[in-house]
Amino acid sequence: MNKVLIVDDSQELLNPIVLGLRKYESDFEILTAANGEEAVCLLKKESVSALVTDLYMPKMDGLELLAYMSQNQPRVPCIVMTAFGSAEIQDILDQRGIFHYLEKPIDLQALANAIIDALAQFEQGTSLDGLSVAGFLQLIEMEEKSCILEASNARKETGRFYFVKGRLHNAEYQDLTADRAAMTMIGWKSARLRIKSLPEEKQEKKIGFGLKTLILESARRKDELKKNVISSEPLKKSDTRDLLYQAIRRAEANENKQAQQMLATLLKQNPRNSVAWLWYSRVTDNIKAVEAALDNAKILAENNPEVAEEIKKLQVAYENGCSKSTAIRHCPFCRTPYVESPESCAHCKAYFRITPAMLRSPKKQVNKEIIDLAIHRYTKIILVEKKPRIHFNLALAHLNRNQWEEGLDQLYKTRKMDPDNEQCRRQLNLLLDHMANVELPMGDNSSQAPDKKIVAATENRRDKTVLVVEDSATTRKVITVILRHEGFDVIEAKDGIEAMARFNEMTPDLVLLDIVMPGMDGYQVLSTMKHNNNFRKIPVIMLTARDGMIDKVKGRMSGCNEYLTKPFTPEELTARVRKYLK
Repeated sequence: MNKVLIVDDSQELLNPIVLGLRKYESDFEILTAANGEEAVCLLKKESVSALVTDLYMPKMDGLELLAYMSQNQPRVPCIVMTAFGSAEIQDILDQRGIFHYLEKPIDLQALANAIIDALAQFEQGTSLDGLSVAGFLQLIEMEEKSCILEASNARKETGRFYFVKGRLHNAEYQDLTADRAAMTMIGWKSARLRIKSLPEEKQEKKIGFGLKTLILESARRKDELKKNVISSEPLKKSDTRDLLYQAIRRAEANENKQAQQMLATLLKQNPRNSVAWLWYSRVTDNIKAVEAALDNAKILAENNPEVAEEIKKLQVAYENGCSKSTAIRHCPFCRTPYVESPESCAHCKAYFRITPAMLRSPKKQVNKEIIDLAIHRYTKIILVEKKPRIHFNLALAHLNRNQWEEGLDQLYKTRKMDPDNEQCRRQLNLLLDHMANVELPMGDNSSQAPDKKIVAATENRRDKTVLVVEDSATTRKVITVILRHEGFDVIEAKDGIEAMARFNEMTPDLVLLDIVMPGMDGYQVLSTMKHNNNFRKIPVIMLTARDGMIDKVKGRMSGCNEYLTKPFTPEELTARVRKYLK
């Protein structure tokens, strides 16, 4: 006889369910367990044909139990019951019969029908090959669980989803990360799942979209693949427009390989699409393919000025070292092909990285129109895709236009998102050293009359003095540059002892105080200030690379007004300072 295991920690719920299902005792036998741990012990002894489980339970919750079933008994149908669901999630969990979903309070007839349906599928051998990845992710989100979900597909390839309190923070699969990895794994037809504990260290949020968006996009891509690759029928106009739009989005985000694959799919079905050929020339890493794509685009759209412009760029590339046998890259600003690693683009003249030459004359020959378009493009992209490379390219675009503060801001964000990137660290230090040692212009519009409100605000701050106490020369320099651009006077001290000497010379309006310093640390400086009637009321913002609760509590107990964790953005710094020095 078929056995059905019902798992719930509430005996008040289990008892009426068992009683209510007695009339089906000729069809199946009921087993019960109070939590997932007890259920696993029972499953090791008994074979069951269906599982009914609550989600929120002590010791081992329903999600962990479902993951166990996926690993060990993937063909057993599972029915989920919970008091924390919604009608919306039912549609997701009910896809392909993988989950039956019932919301508490339980309707006994609905539960009985679900069990009978599940048993029929089990007996026919058509029930499960694995759990729905999309449905399981929705359950984790609904239960606000923090965990790592490890998923393995039929080819035994494994990836991971990282959840913090029900929010998907990151995903990893082979060489893919974040959104791309998540959408790939969500699209798996079936998977075996395992829940693992989340490490204690802080999990950076790298996923740029909500879970529902990722699921819908994964389904759309799956349908797209069926239409464009499996089917021999030509794409509909609406499908062509959608696929082309997605390919252009990937190209603008510098995901050239993905864009190239999508464009190749489109052109296989619609080889007379001139726009697709144009964009294919901008993303392929083969110079011969660039030339062939532009030839096709020219034939199909003879008078298109964009095609003519790309042909000019190709000629520039040939004149500057590109040969038909070399792999190429594309300028992140104008997409002109190039080889190896030149300092700047031969077409738009923009620098590819921060160099002494760039810092001396960043706008000498740069095509301002092209760089402004790149700034506009990357600014739109970072609204939905938070990726270090995009922020870095936006930083370079601003610096090529002599927009120092905007460039610094984007480099800070790049560094914060990818702290282990040594190249980014060196680039940031180059910029900081330059900004701290030269009189910076205020950008390309500096010759125009400044806004009266800005001038007035700056003049009002000229009598405000900030003492910066920081042992890192680089950090001290950038703080000084940022605050002086805001109109504040800045006095520097490299440690606590020098800070005390500065207090003997003047009385600052605010102190930015590092905690970890040699000799006399920030807590000692703050304690000395609070015991001096002349300095005790001066606002103090403590700076530190630490982000622990103990440091924050200790700083507040010592009398500081604010606590700012490094690295910070120029906006964060100036906002804190303005709060006390209006």
